[in-house]
Formats: sequence, structure tokens, C-alpha cells
Amino acid sequence: MIEDYLNIITSEHRQQPKYIAMLTAYLRKLQDAQLVIEAFDLHFDLNEAIGAQLDRLGDIVGRSRILAFQPESRSALLDDDNYRLIIKAKILQNQWAGTIEDMANLFQQVFPDMQLKIIDHQNMSMEIQVTGLRDDLQLQMLNNGYVIPKPEGVRIKITFILELERQTIYLGAALQSGTEMSIYPIFSSELAASYTLPIVGYYKQGTYLSVYPKE
Repeated sequence: MIEDYLNIITSEHRQQPKYIAMLTAYLRKLQDAQLVIEAFDLHFDLNEAIGAQLDRLGDIVGRSRILAFQPESRSALLDDDNYRLIIKAKILQNQWAGTIEDMANLFQQVFPDMQLKIIDHQNMSMEIQVTGLRDDLQLQMLNNGYVIPKPEGVRIKITFILELERQTIYLGAALQSGTEMSIYPIFSSELAASYTLPIVGYYKQGTYLSVYPKE
């Protein structure tokens, strides 16, 4: 930057050392200020800010790093990751238009991998069903109003639904000529789940084979 300006000085001043020194000193101050301004985007980017910079962003939007409730088995002083999360939620809450659609959109922006279902009972109460959220501290923050805004005078019930991961069960089978064979365990017909059951067969004549466990 400094060299760019010095290169455009007129010929009558280019050979004046005191003038060049004075101009260089001024330009150096301007260059330092420009570097500080350019660093704002990095240091105060919500996705990149840490520590004191993140605290400052929290002050701006009105969200403290210290929770207003005492979490179970955790400190009320949030780490950077969870503090960043509730700052994002607070920014979106400040922009909330008051509709259910906006509430669902707010949640999806804070927790893009989770699912939210809102049931309006039309009697100043609503139920919110959350699927896929497993972090205990985030569950508590959600339950205490740190993510989903609460309309004035409306009762909210939040239900957390645990979604089990899909499992593949491999069933091994053996066949012995002339012998009755039972395969355990036997699954209850009331178990509401879907399974992929690759069957592995084994045949050996004249040898007794037991399949365990049998209980």
C-alpha cells in the first residue's frame, strides 16, 4: 500500500527526503488501521470467533455465556461451541415473525440435522416434538427456552423422541439330518422394528450341532 502511494508522487517532491519520510509515516498509520478493519470480519465472524470476541458478540445480541439455570451435572458457564449455538438462536429469535412456520425454520437453522414437529392445540398451548437431538446440555437449553421462542401466554410442552439407529441382524442357521433344531432368540411379534435378515445356512450330516444362546 505504501509503495503504491509513493510511486505516484510528482517528480518535484519525489527527491525531497523529509517529505517522503512524513508521507511514509502517515501512510503507515493508515495501513495499520486498514489491517485492523480487515481483521474484523475474521475475529467477529460468529462461526470463527472464540473467547472474548464471542463474548462481545453475545453482548451485542443480548445472550450471556452463563446460563440462567443450573444444568444437571454440567457447568452453567458454556464452552465456545454451545455458546455459539445459543447466540445463533438468539439472533434468529430477535428476527422471529411470530408464526409457527418461522419457529420451525428457526430450529432448522440452529439444528440442521434434527427434526421438529409443532402441534398447535388452538387453546393457547402447543406441543413441540424434537427428534434426533442427543446432547444432554443442548436438550436442557432447548427445554429452558434458549432455542425455540415462547409466544407470550402460550403453554409449550416439548417432547424429545429418541430415534434408534437402523440395525442389520445376521441370523446363522445350521441343518442336521434327522435332528430337530430350534434357533434362539425368538423375537416378539409386538416389537415394532424392521430388520434385514441375511440367512446363513450350514449342512452337515451325522453330526450333532447346538445353536446358543437357548434362553
